[in-house]
Amino acid sequence: MKIAAYVDQSGHVTGLFSPGSLRVYQSQGDAWAEIGAFALTVDPAQGLGAMKARLRDLCALPELQDCRVLLAEGLTGILPTLLESFGFHCWSSDGYAKALLDEVAGQERARAEAEAAAQAEACASAEACGTTTGGGGCGGGCGGGGGTSRPIGLGLPTLPEPEALGGGRFHLDLAAALAGGGGLNSRDILLPFLHRGGFERLDLDCDHLPRWFGPTLAELGLTATTEAAGAGLHVVVRPRPGAERPA
Repeated sequence: MKIAAYVDQSGHVTGLFSPGSLRVYQSQGDAWAEIGAFALTVDPAQGLGAMKARLRDLCALPELQDCRVLLAEGLTGILPTLLESFGFHCWSSDGYAKALLDEVAGQERARAEAEAAAQAEACASAEACGTTTGGGGCGGGCGGGGGTSRPIGLGLPTLPEPEALGGGRFHLDLAAALAGGGGLNSRDILLPFLHRGGFERLDLDCDHLPRWFGPTLAELGLTATTEAAGAGLHVVVRPRPGAERPA
């Protein structure tokens, strides 16, 4: 197994927005050997498109072609969403990286076994009710193809999700979500939902609009209208007519 860890100069796990490097470790018997180290800078101020391009370039490195486990500190918001879109399973913790690798490997194996068991159960149920496709196995008729479940992670906080109101409409009280604690900011909470798309309207209550909001909506093919609501703002986000969502 290979595990990539984002670390500072002392080898301690740090956040992807902090100065550091990506080190790749491979299990060799009862030990872990470092087989590669790469400079990495992820600057949220450059915008979502630049972040995606930087991570895409990183994932294309030969040393990472068969490494799909990544460990970093404080993985929240859009980062795990982007990394998982490139095929990584993300784990979040802090401490000395090499001391955490055995625990990450164990939890990653447990995750893979749980997914395999769930898929096998789904396939058995589908076969029992006659809904499998021809050819045997799980060829698309009963949920095969890798699954979409996300690792719980080592201390990864739960993100507040907008409330589904039906008809593609959602609502989120951002001020209340931020007051809920967990060290999350507006980018952590909103970016995964906005990036995922698939909604017709998001009604957002907030104290103010963050600086990243407008440029990011433009990148994602979204538009917003804003009106005063008491001491705060009520914002309605919709897909821009005719806009294509970025890949």
